[in-house]
Amino acid sequence: MFKLKKDQFRLICYLIVFCAIASFPVRQILAFEYPEIPPKEYFFETEIYDPYDPARGRYVQLNFRNRQVFLTKKNTAVAGYMENCFAVLDTGKDGNAVITDLCKTRKEIPHGKDYLRVKYRGFYHEWDSKNKKRKKTGYHSIEFPFQRFYMNERLAPEAENLVREYTRGKNEVRLKVKIYSDGGFSVDDLFVRGRPIRELIRTGK
Repeated sequence: MFKLKKDQFRLICYLIVFCAIASFPVRQILAFEYPEIPPKEYFFETEIYDPYDPARGRYVQLNFRNRQVFLTKKNTAVAGYMENCFAVLDTGKDGNAVITDLCKTRKEIPHGKDYLRVKYRGFYHEWDSKNKKRKKTGYHSIEFPFQRFYMNERLAPEAENLVREYTRGKNEVRLKVKIYSDGGFSVDDLFVRGRPIRELIRTGK
């Protein structure tokens, strides 16, 4: 009967471990590209401006409208400053993403609802100017995991200028994001009045 030498056995073990480690990112990529449950597309209403990041080139900064969340049944902080929490998502009548709840843990998320991990900044009470005191109600401030939309170094400043001129003060800029069933996400594209921003820059109209 053929017997493996000690070094041969050790080499085989190393190869098995190496193959297992090497296959993990491949499996992760395949699971991301071909998920069992297809991701749902959400549009987040935003404004943009063009700062400069010398380390990573040009990008447009995203300033989301729904980073301030009003929840009538939750008027106290749901997490500590910059702690993770989960934003429960839905689509509003205008087709834009709305946040219907903020949950500290995944167990609190209603079954079947899409959600996104966000950073919690705090709860801020509204001010009663008539009686000069703060109200019991207020809003939750959150930070989305996608804050920037990277573009060609030449296109980013053009994008800001064109958006400013094209929208004429109206908020018609939306970020398209794919939300997966496990709370993961991938940024798809930035749209201005229903058109991809790169297409708008290319045509100039």
